Amino acid sequence: MNVNEEAYGQEYFGGADVEKDGAELRWFVDRVAALPPGLAIDIGCGTGGLVRAVGVSGRSAVGVDISHWALEQLDGRPVRAVADRGLPFSSGCAQVVTALDVVEHLRSPVAFLEEVRRTLKPDGCLLLSTPNAGSIIRRLQSQQWYGLQDPTHLYLFDTFSMTTLIERSGFEVVDVIRRSGAGSPLVRQLLTRTGQGGQLVVSARPA
Repeated sequence: MNVNEEAYGQEYFGGADVEKDGAELRWFVDRVAALPPGLAIDIGCGTGGLVRAVGVSGRSAVGVDISHWALEQLDGRPVRAVADRGLPFSSGCAQVVTALDVVEHLRSPVAFLEEVRRTLKPDGCLLLSTPNAGSIIRRLQSQQWYGLQDPTHLYLFDTFSMTTLIERSGFEVVDVIRRSGAGSPLVRQLLTRTGQGGQLVVSARPA
């Protein structure tokens, strides 16, 4: 992921709002649950919140992360891998691959997406999220925007750049949501409805 792989230790996971929980986690779990049955691979799984929640719903799920510390917190048989240097899974084994707030950390997003495409079944689905550099929040906060505050972020994307990258990596974009996971319920609803949310979520399938 980042130049310094050791950056993703206990301090990173404990000192920043990097893991999804509560309503935010449920939002993604519901989208995975709506997909056809089959193996789910969560890349950048952290301490495994999504893996556990998807497993509870009855789907087989495995977590992948670069962080030794995070994987030690995860039950089951997690996999350590650097996402853009190859995934240790057979071709066409997964029905869904999730990568929540991962792609902005990677040296080679294209290599990562091509490897995800290899791993997915022909009718599989990629569910990806990343900070939305095209949001009104980014413009208002300027250099204080959270996407710029994290030194492990190597790239930042807006809707155009993210969907272009995904399509050029062999996918067809199915859906794009610019949602907000922060603020009051009214603010989140308004930002999401107007497409100004700070989180860009893309669903795609192999082309």
